[in-house]
Amino acid sequence: MKTFLKEASPDDFLTELSRAVEKTRNKKLRSEFNYFAKNKAHINYADFIARHIPIGSGSVESAIRRVVNLRLKGAGMFWLKENAEGFLHLRCHTKTGNWNAFFRRTFQIMCGGV
Repeated sequence: MKTFLKEASPDDFLTELSRAVEKTRNKKLRSEFNYFAKNKAHINYADFIARHIPIGSGSVESAIRRVVNLRLKGAGMFWLKENAEGFLHLRCHTKTGNWNAFFRRTFQIMCGGV
């Protein structure tokens, strides 16, 4: 099923998984089917692979390690949750090249839309 999930459309995958659920009546398999059915919009792996969009979590895990852990968990550092989230939000705007637009929008809001 793992290979089929990566090669088939979400509808075809769910149809095949539904057949397996009906044959076995396995509660764990039913739970898995419900999960995939609920997340149908996010399991179009064949399309993602064809468009060279990463489907693994490696890049996210690496970003967490490099951006969050190395930046926020240095020796002697202590962050309040709100401050850490704010810092990460600002860093995201900086790294994506959206800082100027973010700053202008924030300035307008703070000045009452002037």
